[in-house]
Amino acid sequence: MKRISKKAAAILCSAVLLLIPITLVFANASNSSVSKDQTITRDWFALDQAVSNEGTVKGDFISLGQSVTSAGRIEGDLLCAASDVSMSGKVDGDVRVAAATVNLSGEIGKNVNAFAGSVLMGDSARIGGNLIAFANTIEVDGTVKGYSRLNGGKIILKGDFAGDVDINVDSSYGDTDVELHVLPGTKIQGKLTYKGANEAFIADGAQVNSFQWIQAAEKTKGTETKGAGEYAIKYLRMLIAAAIYFFIAMLVYRLFPGLFAYQGNIVGEKPLKVLGMGLAAVGLVFAAIITFIFLLAVTAFIASPMVAVVFGTAMTLAYVLIFYFSTIPVSMWLGNVLLNGKNNVPTRFGIGFLTITAVQVLLKLLGEVSPAGIIFSTLWYIFVIIIAIFGTGALIYGIGNAVFRLRHVDSVK
Repeated sequence: MKRISKKAAAILCSAVLLLIPITLVFANASNSSVSKDQTITRDWFALDQAVSNEGTVKGDFISLGQSVTSAGRIEGDLLCAASDVSMSGKVDGDVRVAAATVNLSGEIGKNVNAFAGSVLMGDSARIGGNLIAFANTIEVDGTVKGYSRLNGGKIILKGDFAGDVDINVDSSYGDTDVELHVLPGTKIQGKLTYKGANEAFIADGAQVNSFQWIQAAEKTKGTETKGAGEYAIKYLRMLIAAAIYFFIAMLVYRLFPGLFAYQGNIVGEKPLKVLGMGLAAVGLVFAAIITFIFLLAVTAFIASPMVAVVFGTAMTLAYVLIFYFSTIPVSMWLGNVLLNGKNNVPTRFGIGFLTITAVQVLLKLLGEVSPAGIIFSTLWYIFVIIIAIFGTGALIYGIGNAVFRLRHVDSVK
């Protein structure tokens, strides 16, 4: 049950955070900070190494960067993914973050959802709604007006909790000291439900209305982790698959050299059109699935079921081919960026593809062995989906443009 809940949380988080890179394409992200005397009257988007807000944002604050800080006011929601997130200002709406480290010391009007390596909530923090956190280390001070659900390896409570508090502590988060500490001064007005292998430490100065301990079986490292040999075989297979993909891509390049290079260029030159094409393709996938189900049901009564089978098979092959080759345009674009358009096409593609493969393997590995694994798994989902959308959009746009040119040439003749 634990694995299912973590998987669901990762998928949910990736679905929410997928909105960030998509909306960033439409935004003017040249300025990655809101100054103290500045007021933004709309949603604000930023993509940069360091993103900050010291002014007022009347809409949502959406960002993706190495570090994100907000000491000002956000009248909407705070949505971000970063290595470090610090919120010391005021957020009228919800806070949804994925980061290695999350520091909260401000006032939040509604709910907090945090997926991190560590979540630290200071004594000046105020949460008007619910607190849900998944992290290796969680330390909560301040005030939580609603319900709290905390999942981690080591959890420390020091704050004032108006509602029920559910705690799940286990070694899968990577902490060697798997435990719950309820320190003096803690006030829990609802029920504290604790699930863990080790007995909780509840100080004499802590006020807990009611307490329940659900003792879980203690797990050993042998049952928690895979052996080094299993990891080696798994990632060796991934590298072999990547090498095969590279050679297939080079074969496509030999057959269509002009189209191959062109698709990489349009990702950077026309990102909005490529994004639109990619999103449309994803929508058509669902439409095709619904159509296939409808045809299968109808043809069972009025015609041969083979009509639906042939349609479904054709659509499946088409989309498998499109999505399978979607990495090619993105790799070409990335190779162009990294090499400034220099070197030949195979070299640029190889550098881009090698970079994408390395990032995927690293995120996959960190997702399985890191204490903040859920964050890296989420980022892996986002990374793969973004590549599929932009790559598919570039393929469709490039092929459509090539067909248009051929028809135009034929009409001139």
